[in-house]
Amino acid sequence: MSKRIATVAAAALVIVAAQTAGAQKAEPAGVRSNPVGFFGGLYLNGSGIKESESDAEQDQGGGLSLQAGYAFKNKVALFVDFSGANVSAEGSDDSYALGHFDIGARYQFSAPARAWTPFVEAAVGGRAARFSDLEFADGSTADVELSGTSFSLGGGTHYFFNPAFGLSANLRWSTGTFDRAKIDGEEVEDAPEMDATTTRLNLGAVWYPRGR
Repeated sequence: MSKRIATVAAAALVIVAAQTAGAQKAEPAGVRSNPVGFFGGLYLNGSGIKESESDAEQDQGGGLSLQAGYAFKNKVALFVDFSGANVSAEGSDDSYALGHFDIGARYQFSAPARAWTPFVEAAVGGRAARFSDLEFADGSTADVELSGTSFSLGGGTHYFFNPAFGLSANLRWSTGTFDRAKIDGEEVEDAPEMDATTTRLNLGAVWYPRGR
């Protein structure tokens, strides 16, 4: 993961923390968290992908994840999530882009007196892997994109510094089939299918503007 990505993410966390730090004094005594209403999250992302029927090690890499959603007072939250990572191919010097898009639901085990808010979640969405200048057996090269739908399960926790702002971590597993392919932007008919499992570890910050 590049130093520039880490620096930008750290700067964003500092800005959001400064905007919400004053809210803590205004809250009633004993209120540590209030995860309701619209929310947004920014995360550093570590991703891995492995073909289901292969004995090879995971391809791994890092990037960023963005999330937005709405949490209801009954502790159920709906969210959309986009993550992108630059992944290194195991056993070679090649790398490729791996992206996920999720639409999901989360149940938060929240209580106003607790700073910790664990949660579990499930989502459906899509995944794509893009290879630039991939070399074929005949020596020719092309840009190749593989994509397909996915189903994800995961869990994690928030830790609130005040009712609006906290650190957040979650781990998500995704399964599905890459069953569509493009070569230099042209759709490939009868593309071969590949079942794969992806994992994502997200570490970052979450902000609930109504939590003040």
